[in-house]
Formats: sequence, structure tokens, C-alpha cells
Amino acid sequence: MPDVEENKTVDIDTSGPGAEIELENDSKETETPEVENNNTEKDISEDKTFENEREVKLEDKKEEQKEKELEQYSESVQRRIAKLTHKWREAQRQADEAAEFARAQITRIHEVY
Repeated sequence: MPDVEENKTVDIDTSGPGAEIELENDSKETETPEVENNNTEKDISEDKTFENEREVKLEDKKEEQKEKELEQYSESVQRRIAKLTHKWREAQRQADEAAEFARAQITRIHEVY
């Protein structure tokens, strides 16, 4: 009969949500490993949490770097657009002046003859 009391085990359904169960035992030796296992599980979950936080921070840094790169790229693109726009307006102004000069010359020629 003592063997039957030492081998008390019950299968537990672990498919549902977790729950804490306290069992009363006279033997302190069986309680100690359970406490150590719980601490180990907590340490593992804390480690996972730390890893998750670290991954999130790395992702945030990567996103910030991408945003900075886009801003720098955007600034360089805006400068190029401004430079091209300036060149286009200057070319347009010169073309207008050339056309006005040609009209003035034609008018002068007609007045002389």
C-alpha cells in the first residue's frame, strides 16, 4: 500500500486556459521541485518578453533609419526638381526675350522700308 500512495498521478487536460491549482502535501520534498519549475517557467517567459521587446526596438530603429533615408532622398529629389525648374524657367525667359527681340527687329525693318 505505501507504493500506491507515493505514485499518485492524475492526467490533466491542458488544452484550455491555464489555472493555478494548490495541492496540500505533507511532504515538502515534492513541493520544492514544483516551485523551481515554476520559477524556471517564469524566467523563460521573462526571457521571451525581453527578446520580444528587443526585436520591437530593433524594428523601430530600422523604421526610423528608413524614414531618415527617405527624408534625405526626398530632400535631394526636391533639390534636383528645384534646379531643373529653375533651368526650365530661365530657358523659357530667354526664349521669350529672343522672340521679343525678333519681333522688334521685324518691326524696325518694316518701318525703315
